[in-house]
Amino acid sequence: MKKIIITGFEPFEKETINPSQELLKHIDCDPNLFQVQPILLPVTVKEAGKVITKAIDDIRPDYVISFGLNGKLSHIALERVALNIVDARIPDNNGEQPHDMIINQEGPVAYWSTLPVRTIEQNLKEAGIPVKLSYSAGTYICNYVMYSALDFIEKRGFQTKSGFIHIPFLPEQCLENPLRSSMDLSLLKKMLKTVISSL
Repeated sequence: MKKIIITGFEPFEKETINPSQELLKHIDCDPNLFQVQPILLPVTVKEAGKVITKAIDDIRPDYVISFGLNGKLSHIALERVALNIVDARIPDNNGEQPHDMIINQEGPVAYWSTLPVRTIEQNLKEAGIPVKLSYSAGTYICNYVMYSALDFIEKRGFQTKSGFIHIPFLPEQCLENPLRSSMDLSLLKKMLKTVISSL
């Protein structure tokens, strides 16, 4: 049986919901094949990295799949690269907005995702879900979590595969701003099921 950690984030900035948090409520997979542990992460520089690395250390999963919101997207973005920097465009939920913050002074400049992103991409396309490979997870908390997980796994010599996936707004987050792109929760649930089955 494969052990999987799936993470999402709490709401941040002016949003009252986060689609990645909603995904954690709708994990659908074969319990005979997968043991899934959902974990909600804080949108904070001080805590987010600690929460995910502690979970990895405690659970020793085969896979870590982290999800986060990118409000500029109309598709699923499979992140390939995590950078060793936090350069926040907005304050986090603690009101902190670090710039030029190196995540690990002794770590490499970047890590590649170790998830099977090409397989996931192909399976999502076959399932009728818009998807692209992405080469920048940004420089905010999403990138911070992706880098922290990969760095922790590398330093401990674990065999865990880890990566990050960005998702769009939910339609209900676009009522006041209909120019926003969104993706229905039913399609996001199908996406999540497809991603898990691709492992």
